[in-house]
Amino acid sequence: MKVDQVWQLPLVALGLSVSIFFVVTYLLCILSGLILPDWSIHQQWLHPMRIKTYLWSESFMPWMGAFAVLADAVARNRHAIPDDNPLMAQERKLIAAISDFWESARRLRDAAQERAFTTMYGE
Repeated sequence: MKVDQVWQLPLVALGLSVSIFFVVTYLLCILSGLILPDWSIHQQWLHPMRIKTYLWSESFMPWMGAFAVLADAVARNRHAIPDDNPLMAQERKLIAAISDFWESARRLRDAAQERAFTTMYGE
C-alpha cells in the first residue's frame, strides 16, 4: 500500500459501515413485514425457561394429575422428624463436609493469590 492511499482506509471503513447499516435497516423492515403477528406469541411459549415448566404441567402430560393428588396428601400429613433420626445426622455431616470443602477451597485460593502477588511485586 502506498502512503498516499492510507487516507482512503477510514473512508472505506465508513462506507462499509454505512452500507451495512442500510442493509440491516431495510432487511429488518422486509423481515418484519413477512413475519406473522402471532410469531411473538409462539416465541414466548417456545422460550426454554417456559418450556421446562410447561412440559411438566398437567395440560401437557395428563398423568401428572396423580402427582397433584399425592402432593396434597403429603402436605396434609407433614410432620417434623426427631433430631436423633439417622438421616438427619447424615444430612448434617454432609453439610459440614461441603462447608469444610468450600472453606479449604477459599483458603487455597487466597494463598495462591497472595503467593502470586508476592512473586510479582515482592514483599
